[in-house]
Amino acid sequence: MGRNRIRLLCLLLFCLTLSPSASACSQCTAAMMWIFFPPLLLWEWLGLVWFPVLALLCWKFQIKARFVPSPKVSLFLVVCGYLLSFWLKPLTTLPFLIFSMIGTCSAFRRSYEINAKWSRWGIGLVGFVGMGMILGTTLKEVFSPTIQTPEAIIIRWPGTASARNGFRILGEFKPEDSISSYRRILREGDPFEAGKAAVQLARIGETQLDAPLILETMEKYSTERRFYLDPFSLSLAKITGIGLPAETSAQEWRAQWQAIKKKSMFDDDRITTGMDDK
Repeated sequence: MGRNRIRLLCLLLFCLTLSPSASACSQCTAAMMWIFFPPLLLWEWLGLVWFPVLALLCWKFQIKARFVPSPKVSLFLVVCGYLLSFWLKPLTTLPFLIFSMIGTCSAFRRSYEINAKWSRWGIGLVGFVGMGMILGTTLKEVFSPTIQTPEAIIIRWPGTASARNGFRILGEFKPEDSISSYRRILREGDPFEAGKAAVQLARIGETQLDAPLILETMEKYSTERRFYLDPFSLSLAKITGIGLPAETSAQEWRAQWQAIKKKSMFDDDRITTGMDDK
């Protein structure tokens, strides 16, 4: 394949990765990988780095190893594998980790056969680092598992199928069991997922506790598009009982909430004073 064709292919793949569908597909797949086994996300990057480094060392020390091409070919394969991973992750990324492991063992054995001391040290060091990262992340996950509650998945992977499934699971909980999760999503989630949490809090939450939280989150995302702000406004209208339209700004809601608090304090003072007079 000529250089011009290779450049054209890489440019085509790069342009395809710019499409929203590619990004969405990549995020959904990454979320499923994280849920299945979190270290997989690190391993795919490890393979993309390990493979060309090993190819460079084998080329430098003139060692032929299994599944290890020339540096140029390895770099081309890594670039193509990364670009294709926007649709086919992890099928186009994790194989590089497998090839790197097999290639390292093959190159290390070959270095003994030709009695190449420096190549043995270099390849051994790369293999030691790679294998160490795999073993270390595996042991960490075994003895200290990543917390994968529905709200953790929603916060980490917003807009994905896994996040939607997280909301479905929370919807099956009792209100008293899910309300703290919705509050966490509201505080830490992106505007889209936080808006969905606000809708649920308006249904099962408490006015005095959750209305200020919804309002604070709406103010935090006040520069976002109206599409993201409408759920907060509608939720505030429902939980406070104030019939303001969906397009009401965060500043207007803040003024309304301050008025409610002042009226509530005035009523409390009036009740207390009346009781004291009696």
